[in-house]
Amino acid sequence: MHPNDSYKKTVNDTVVKAHHALPRSCFIDGPSGRQGLVLMSYFFYGYDENDMWRDKVSTWSEPPRFKDRWEMFEFEAYPSIFGEEGVLAGRYGPDLVVVNMGFWELARFDRLDEQQQFREGVDERDLVDPVTVGEEFVKEFIGKTVEVLGRVRRLVGGTARIRWRQMHTPTISTGPYFIDYNTGTKKKSRGRFTPVKIKVLNEAAEWACEVASGNEVERRRRERGGKGHWESRKGSWWRRVGEEEVQDEGGDEDGRITVWPVGELMAPWPTGQWLRDDIHPTDSAGVMVWGGGVFEYLARTPERKPGVGSREGAGLAR
Repeated sequence: MHPNDSYKKTVNDTVVKAHHALPRSCFIDGPSGRQGLVLMSYFFYGYDENDMWRDKVSTWSEPPRFKDRWEMFEFEAYPSIFGEEGVLAGRYGPDLVVVNMGFWELARFDRLDEQQQFREGVDERDLVDPVTVGEEFVKEFIGKTVEVLGRVRRLVGGTARIRWRQMHTPTISTGPYFIDYNTGTKKKSRGRFTPVKIKVLNEAAEWACEVASGNEVERRRRERGGKGHWESRKGSWWRRVGEEEVQDEGGDEDGRITVWPVGELMAPWPTGQWLRDDIHPTDSAGVMVWGGGVFEYLARTPERKPGVGSREGAGLAR
């Protein structure tokens, strides 16, 4: 974990200092020197616009608002790697992008709900722990997730594979980690990450992926002039123009964004066997499940060709 603006500063992190780029990076050439695998991780919080995480002294960093964080990511952090002067300049596109903003969003809902109860005059001893997330919050989450997935697609190009990672189900967080910065209140035990809340938000994210995918297909149809009828055939998208059938050059997904169901895969396992605390997986579970999933998606992703689906001016790399 390191500050969002670390690309501007000299920080005590050899990886960031060595590559002069914001996302934590891992370059793997392998014994043959030809693997060319680059892994990058970027910490983003969630959709907060209220600057509510300053009490997280180990993770909080400017800018606090989602809008500003995204602008930093798109116009400064991303080009520090993929731009004309970035560490991977001259290459052509990430093959796989994994996105998730789940637990910070549930924590945000918990904090907003508690603040609303305080405003309504509820005594701290009588605070109600909601069984699930509210309808308006879910609608907001879907809308912002659709927006973010669209932004990611425009940023990384048309042929990169994008996957939304499901939340797993952790143990219920009951510690003082979520002291409210605005009120100084030390919260009592609350079920912030209960299975029902996670299930609702995971399904909301799945629906957002469907909407974002539909937007992408429609955008491509418009870019092609709106001519012809589109239909799905064995995972590919085809266009009929008169008597001729033309396959979309965007690959077998045509920009579809789907869910990586890691939460469902881990659900049957007792949390004590693979979580090291309330939320985070053990190193072994991370390597075998999360790491294995990333490599599996990479192995199933067609290798990109130079100039296909890449955005002009951005150097991208596998």
